[in-house]
Amino acid sequence: RLHVLRVINEGQAAVVRRIFQMFQERMGLSRIAKQLNEEQISPPRGNTGWCPTAIREILLRPLYRGVIVWGELQKVERGGTKCRRRRAAEDLITVDAPALRIVPEELWIAVQERFREAKSLRDRYQRKAVFRDKQSDYLLSGLARCIHCGGPIEALGKD
Repeated sequence: RLHVLRVINEGQAAVVRRIFQMFQERMGLSRIAKQLNEEQISPPRGNTGWCPTAIREILLRPLYRGVIVWGELQKVERGGTKCRRRRAAEDLITVDAPALRIVPEELWIAVQERFREAKSLRDRYQRKAVFRDKQSDYLLSGLARCIHCGGPIEALGKD
């Protein structure tokens, strides 16, 4: 692995752009995953299907805006067990790679702003970050809360 050549796969890039667009249009992570599964779009690892965490990781990955980041995780040994830990932001190596940009800068910024809004709401109310859809067919979506974690309860089914 002395030399890695990165090339954009246009089929997969179109799916990434669509995910960013759907999120910017105020769709939630679960609803995006469900929509992609309904359309039978192949997931990243080709196994069980799309899940909200995969959507979140795609939306946060700097490579899609044309920035390569090295050294995020550091291998350490604790008590005879090998572990990984995140390095500080100032220790990361970042390189601009405009040829690898999949998502336009304006769209990237809009999506990251939505994540910041959700984080500020979470910090204000000490609750889990919530990405609500712009509109829902169900009157009480998001108002009901889970008794264990405080997360919103929302209807996503067809019935």
